[in-house]
Amino acid sequence: MPTADDFRALARSAPWRCTTAHFTRRGVGSPPVEAWLERPGRLTTRDERGTRRWVDNNEFGQPAPAVWIRDITPVTRPDGLVQLRPDDEEWTGPEGDHAERDDPMYENYHWVAMLDPRELGSGVDVSDVREVTHHGRPAWAARCVPNQEYGPRCGCCPLLWCEVSDRDEYGDPDDPAAWTPTATYPEAYDVVLDHATGFVVAITPVGETSRADLALDVEIHAAS
Repeated sequence: MPTADDFRALARSAPWRCTTAHFTRRGVGSPPVEAWLERPGRLTTRDERGTRRWVDNNEFGQPAPAVWIRDITPVTRPDGLVQLRPDDEEWTGPEGDHAERDDPMYENYHWVAMLDPRELGSGVDVSDVREVTHHGRPAWAARCVPNQEYGPRCGCCPLLWCEVSDRDEYGDPDDPAAWTPTATYPEAYDVVLDHATGFVVAITPVGETSRADLALDVEIHAAS
């Protein structure tokens, strides 16, 4: 049975787990979107109207990166999962600070974090880890509670919306204690990671919340 450390390691490993993937993302209050990921740097999507859109990391006029994070060998555990990534502060390998880590953005950084849930690798209390099957694929599920060290890819669209992410995004960095929350945050989240890819394939908020759009379901049709 996987442990909390195993779950965190799988979350850190996603960029190195697959090169291509075909999946459908479904969120509460939003239509399903079918997508084809080709690493590095390409994402094709099709919405409910059949409209196709191709996006890449150069969409906003940025030059193509010289190095992608998946091309740098991370520090791995004996089971092959990632212990230390090239974008971790402790990393001492070449060019780690300059490597592009993000897959192309569709709509917002929630998609980016879904495909590379690095933010679940630390700053999250993980419990009740178990092996499950999600849309016919082996996966690991866990109860996740963001703590004070939680650092999402983007504070306005974190995987685990919480007081910490809102405070860091909207509060005064010089006086964090001055920020007062006005929302009701889930007490925890049930999160499922696809074992083969490391993608987040399900998020379910636990407890009362003032947002109705936090649940997520991803069906992976193929990945390699």
